[in-house]
Amino acid sequence: MKKFTLPLLLLIHVLCLSNDSSLPQLGMDGTVSINDVSKLEGAPGLNLYIFTVTFDGNGSNASPFSVDYSTIDDSATAPSDYAAAAATLNFSGTDGQSLNILIFASGDFNLEPDEQFFVQLSNIQTTNGEDITFADAQGIGTLTNDDGAELTVTSIGNSQEVDGLEGNFRLSVSSVLASPITVNFTMGGDAIEGTDYTTIGTSVIFPANTFNLEIPVTIISDDLVETDELVIMTLTGTSNPQVVVGSASEATVMIIDDDDRPFVNVDQIFGVDEDALNNTLIGTVLATDFDLGTTFSDWMIVSGNTDTDSDTNLPFAIDPNSGELTVNDTDDITGGAQFILGITVTDGTNTSIPETVIVDVNTTLSVEDGEELTEIAIYPNPSSGLFYVKGLEEDALIQISNITGSIITSELYPLGRQDAMVDLSNMSPGIYFLTISTAKATMSKRIIKN
Repeated sequence: MKKFTLPLLLLIHVLCLSNDSSLPQLGMDGTVSINDVSKLEGAPGLNLYIFTVTFDGNGSNASPFSVDYSTIDDSATAPSDYAAAAATLNFSGTDGQSLNILIFASGDFNLEPDEQFFVQLSNIQTTNGEDITFADAQGIGTLTNDDGAELTVTSIGNSQEVDGLEGNFRLSVSSVLASPITVNFTMGGDAIEGTDYTTIGTSVIFPANTFNLEIPVTIISDDLVETDELVIMTLTGTSNPQVVVGSASEATVMIIDDDDRPFVNVDQIFGVDEDALNNTLIGTVLATDFDLGTTFSDWMIVSGNTDTDSDTNLPFAIDPNSGELTVNDTDDITGGAQFILGITVTDGTNTSIPETVIVDVNTTLSVEDGEELTEIAIYPNPSSGLFYVKGLEEDALIQISNITGSIITSELYPLGRQDAMVDLSNMSPGIYFLTISTAKATMSKRIIKN
């Protein structure tokens, strides 16, 4: 708000005449006005305030005229806060002409409120008696304090080893600093500095002329599976007593562990015929590890590999390096049996939790044709989609049903066509039943679509 100092009697006189229509109208031939200037106080030294005084001739030029000016103290006082000045401005009378008044203010490091002073215009002197008055006769110069600031810390993101992302601590000041300061802090949390992340230290230089400084939390990579860990920064103070630590004095960055355990893929189902010989390959168990370059090893069957004939030989074996699952004791596997195996694997450092792998034992089907027994073979089983039926010697109806009993496909294969093909390529992976019906018998066999 602009401040005017008028004697009380003069103020009363002006108020009494405010409704007098005989008073002259302001600015019949033009007006003069001055702007306000606000600047950061700055460091110790001179800071230039440029006030602009403008003549508005209402679209017309006037004769040359002059205007006096002088500074007036308010909360800012001369000479400690600014240099007092007084002089005369000489206008040519050109409409729109502007002249500058230069006032030098002094900066400091004092924590204080904003301060202001005035530049007062007065005494318009015209050469030909033009009616030129003041539209705004007082400019306000504001010295905006920039010496006191509040320092805070926040966290930006988290650190992740898997993709190289770094979390950051962001230091912020409420006002731009005129010169650098030292910020002091402590580091805490369950993450170990120098072991889990590179050393940050206990202080940092906060530069001048900026609001923010970011400090990265750089992970030191390892292969250990561990819980996510916390890095906590707590601000303790600064080298400048005018920069104080605010309420947001602590922040946390999380180090997200990327060394996941490997895991055996879920929903792996294999099939083997009951008459398969020892060392018959059943299939290869698959595993996943999100760590790049993992080599799996130490495949183990930890449960479900039950010796059913008590001869101390287990029914299945798994290659420790490849994960290939084979028949180890054919006497332990009988048609229709299902083995639920618990299998683990390591990535060289970490071991997976046991995952269920199912092995279904298929019954070998046969058809009795008078005195002759002709075997029917279904292969491959499991299959990615195409199954072949070999050994049909009479008309046969082949139906495929799902585990709920719903028939999916049904096709009649006439006499003389000994081989048949069943296509489940468009079906979802899972267990199905293939039923063969002839005039003499009906048989079903479980098949697995990968």
